[in-house]
Amino acid sequence: MKLKRSQIKALSDSKKSIFKDILRIQRSILHHKRMRDWAKTAFRGFTDVAMKDAIGEDWYSSCCSLCCKYRGARCVGCPLFINNCGCSGYKKIYGGDHYYIDTPWVMLNESMTWSVFVENENKYMLPALDKVLDYYYKLFEEASDE
Repeated sequence: MKLKRSQIKALSDSKKSIFKDILRIQRSILHHKRMRDWAKTAFRGFTDVAMKDAIGEDWYSSCCSLCCKYRGARCVGCPLFINNCGCSGYKKIYGGDHYYIDTPWVMLNESMTWSVFVENENKYMLPALDKVLDYYYKLFEEASDE
């Protein structure tokens, strides 16, 4: 989705907010595709350092446009969480925080090899982001222009 600056300025506040999230989701998709594509050719040990050294990105929050906006307060407001595709959900057990094991980000983080990382990107994270992007396109179309 592309809009000219004048078109963005003319949007209602709610549409501007949705549009900004669409851009963040699109950037996040590109980020995950770059990581996946590099991981397909990776030969070094499975570490975030190997990826960061090679492409300047890794799977932690500082490199994700959605995380950079929403990572405070346990990702409240993140499009992935709003759409039940949370990437690093938490649950309380015995007073401590524990990761859910079936969220897209945790699946990436728990990958033990680059081939599993690629598989988890394709199976979990990218489909979740695509689902959320489709939902936000629909929200944008349905949002009031006033």
